[in-house]
Formats: sequence, structure tokens, C-alpha cells
Amino acid sequence: MILDSLEQLADQDVDLTDDVYERFFESCTAASALMRHTDQHMRGRMLGQALELLLTKDVSEYLEWEIDNHQSAYAVEADMYKPFFLAIRDAVRQRLGSNWQASHSDEWDARITALIADIADTQSR
Repeated sequence: MILDSLEQLADQDVDLTDDVYERFFESCTAASALMRHTDQHMRGRMLGQALELLLTKDVSEYLEWEIDNHQSAYAVEADMYKPFFLAIRDAVRQRLGSNWQASHSDEWDARITALIADIADTQSR
């Protein structure tokens, strides 16, 4: 259902980047300060990578490198990931409006929970 919600959004031909980051920065002020140097292109790339993570079931290999890189190169804190994924979900839900279904919520929530667990597992190694 994540893919379904994103496909419906693609039919609207909208760019979620600004909406996602506005939501993310409201819920995670530390991320706002950390990312003040980023531009629209970089934020779009980061959003694209996050969407890829949400759609890919086995992300362990990617996370092993990426989490370490985020922490060492960019000072990303572990508690910044969940608000980012939730901001994406909420932006998609708002754009879909009445097309958003309970099954979308269920799958998004389950996937975000699984990703946060995978990230925590990766960080504990």
C-alpha cells in the first residue's frame, strides 16, 4: 500500500520536498539546524533515498554504510530518522486526501516501525 499511495501521488504530479521538510523541521528542530546548509537538490535526493528505503524490504547492506556515514560525516542523530519518515507519510496522506485509506496507514506505520528497528540494530553493531 505504500507503493499504491505513492503511485496515486505521482498521478498528481506534485513535489513533496518542501512539505516533507517543513513537517520534519517542525517536529525535529535539531535537524533543522543541522540541515540549514542544504539546498533543494540535496533535500530532494535525501527524500528520494528515504522513499527507496521505505519501498525496499532488505535494506541491511545499505544501512550498514549509510547510517555510519550519516553519523560521522553529518552528525545525524538516531532520533532524527523516525520524524523524517513520519513527515513523508504525513505529507503523502495530506496530498492524497480522501484517497488515503486505513490500509495505507497500516502499511506505512508497519514499514516505518520496521525501518526504525533496522536502523537501531545497525547502530548497535
